[in-house]
Amino acid sequence: MKRPAVWLLIAAAAAFAIAAHAASTLAEANERLLQQLRHEHALTDAQLDRVRSIFAQSGFIGQGNPAISQHPRTPAQCREDLQRRQITYENPSFTRICGARFMAPLYDPSAASAETARVCIDQFEFPNIPCEYPVVWVRAREAAQICEAIGKRLCDAHEWEGACAGKLEPPDYRFDLIAGLSADEALRRMRTAHNRAREPEK
Repeated sequence: MKRPAVWLLIAAAAAFAIAAHAASTLAEANERLLQQLRHEHALTDAQLDRVRSIFAQSGFIGQGNPAISQHPRTPAQCREDLQRRQITYENPSFTRICGARFMAPLYDPSAASAETARVCIDQFEFPNIPCEYPVVWVRAREAAQICEAIGKRLCDAHEWEGACAGKLEPPDYRFDLIAGLSADEALRRMRTAHNRAREPEK
C-alpha cells in the first residue's frame, strides 16, 4: 500500500474516533441537561422520557457540539456573577399566574393586568433556565414536539411580537383566516387582509 493511502486511512480513523467521542459527549451533555430540566421544571418521568426520545431521534439536538463549541463563559460563572450582583429571575407572582417558573404573562397593560393574562411565555430560550445555553439544531416539528412533551406549545407570531414589545398589542395578521389552507393560499390571504386593513380611508 502506498504511503498516501496509509495516511488517508489514519486520518479517516482519527476522524471517526473524534466523531464517535463527540457523539458520546453530546449524549452525556444532553443527559445532564435533561436532569436539569427535571430539577428546574419538575418534569415527570414520562415527560423526561419523551423529550429524551426526541433528542435521541434527532442525533443533533443539544447545546452545541461539545467537541468544538467554545463559549465565553460557563453556566457556573454566569450563576456566580448573578449571585454576586444579587440578581434573581425568580418571580413568585409570575410563577403563581403562569403555573411555572421563569415565565411571564402576556397582556396589554393599558387594558388588562398580569393577573388576567390568558397566556404566558418563557423568559429564556429553551431549556428556559437562567444561565443555560439554548438548545440548537432543532427542526420546527421537533420544537413543537418538545413543547408538547413538557405541557407547553410554540407561541404564534402575535405572542412572540408582544413578548418582544413588552406588551400584547393588536395582532398584525389574521391567523384565523388560514386554517386548512395551503401555504401559498394562506400567505396570499393573509397578505391581502393585512394590506386591506392598512389602506387609507377614502
